[in-house]
Amino acid sequence: MTTRNRKARKTNKVSGDPRKQVKLAKKAKLPELLQFGAYYKDDKDEGWSIMFTKMDEPKPGFAKFISDIIVDAGKEILKEVEVGSWDIDGIKEQMAAAIHNFNVKNFGTEERPARAKVTYDVLGSMEEIVCIMSDIYALQELGVIPNNNYNGMSYAYSI
Repeated sequence: MTTRNRKARKTNKVSGDPRKQVKLAKKAKLPELLQFGAYYKDDKDEGWSIMFTKMDEPKPGFAKFISDIIVDAGKEILKEVEVGSWDIDGIKEQMAAAIHNFNVKNFGTEERPARAKVTYDVLGSMEEIVCIMSDIYALQELGVIPNNNYNGMSYAYSI
């Protein structure tokens, strides 16, 4: 096996962990966040997902700004869990309520529309979006939800 192949394998092993992705991006000096998103039971009707991309930013730097808020809020949740003032059930309850509120506000129903590309008021739903995404971040870090095609956080950087 060549050194190049080992590096490729190593990169693939950490691709699902957002903290390792960020560290890898900093180490590799990848200058720009292109997109990031969060998914929770995205293969089910009751699921939720969102993706922020650099191309769809209302203002330059918006995606990076929101990403930083999500990570900071997620880390605060983890601190609360660590000191015992919050638990996994509380995070799940908060996330379920935020998903419910998001869906009712944007779609008029408790569940999102059938799996299709939908549009909604991002800025008007920012409170729910930050809550849901930071909860997903924390639950993934705690190992409660896996990071796969339907759950977890996703980041893409320019090369």
